[in-house]
Amino acid sequence: MTVKIEPAYYADVVYIARNMRQADRDEIYPHLFNPTPENLAVMSHGQRFCYAAFKDNIPVAAWGANERLPKVWQCWMFATDQWPDVALSVTKSIRRDFSTEIARTGAVRLDCWSADGHDVAHRWLETIGFIREATCQDYSADRQTYHCYSITRKRFDEEF
Repeated sequence: MTVKIEPAYYADVVYIARNMRQADRDEIYPHLFNPTPENLAVMSHGQRFCYAAFKDNIPVAAWGANERLPKVWQCWMFATDQWPDVALSVTKSIRRDFSTEIARTGAVRLDCWSADGHDVAHRWLETIGFIREATCQDYSADRQTYHCYSITRKRFDEEF
């Protein structure tokens, strides 16, 4: 098995969105006005940072970030059911490369919102240095509870 991490093309992101795991679909789609894989791919691929992980040349996971306020970034990630096959490589890439790229922008904060019950995502975010900072009820069209995970520049400088 070979795993590659590369900047994502639209075709890669739409493939992942069409085949994403149910927990990601349940978490993401309530935040979209037009919840389709194609719309999610357009929104994701259009960000400044957008990467994909491939297992044997098949797209498995997409992630990235956008600056939603000055120096405040929001990150995202979704994957297919083959996520466990690329998780270690993605984790290493994010800790080594992606976090450095975000830091070079002068970012002071990186947020990620995750639905209550998406425990795989929560554990993974904590593994890469995020902390759960807030919980918001009715944070989506279907009134789900979401948690804000973040890493601040101060914590980043101390830990990385």
